[in-house]
Amino acid sequence: RMMLTLRALPLLLLLGTAPLVGCGPKDGGTENVMNDDGTVNPRAAYSAGVSLLQTPDRKTNEIDYQSAYDMFSQAAESKPEFTNAHYNAGWTAERMGMDDRAATHYRQAHEQEPDNTEFLFAYAELLSRSGNGAAAVDLYQGNVDNHPKDLTVRNSLMEALSEAGRYDEAIAQAREILIQDAKNVSTYRNLSRIYFAQGEYAMSQLCAEKAKTM
Repeated sequence: RMMLTLRALPLLLLLGTAPLVGCGPKDGGTENVMNDDGTVNPRAAYSAGVSLLQTPDRKTNEIDYQSAYDMFSQAAESKPEFTNAHYNAGWTAERMGMDDRAATHYRQAHEQEPDNTEFLFAYAELLSRSGNGAAAVDLYQGNVDNHPKDLTVRNSLMEALSEAGRYDEAIAQAREILIQDAKNVSTYRNLSRIYFAQGEYAMSQLCAEKAKTM
């Protein structure tokens, strides 16, 4: 089994699943996740996974990520529409360095709930870190097209475009944001980095100073 040091749990694990947490085994194990007919009980398996992530080993303070991942995967397989199970399987897979599996789980969660920004950010950020920035741009762009007033996602699109070297498009996104929110600090910070990357140091400094005064 892979055992890793306890790290911060995603918001979905700690807050979004409160009704399920109490359903799992109290000792953090994986018992009682099967139905009488031998099939997996997705809610019980999911709850067992959450319990495992929240119960570090008493001696080593380590988390059994492998067992937690197995529980989330079983929950997702037995109930494909269980988006939180897909998401948590992806999050756990990331902790184990299994980025390909994590991307698959995040994609399944995102495709089922494309408007869920928690799923969107997890999937897009993993794609960016994995060197697939173009796919991340497409994900953000799709959300922006459907929700043009969501400036948080638009700022993420701006960052993704910048990382891909598509500076003119990134600056165009900045203009759209500032039309809606002239004091958007994140946008000025992003603009500062973009202009610096382009060698326009005076503009970079101006945007950095602008961000400080907001």
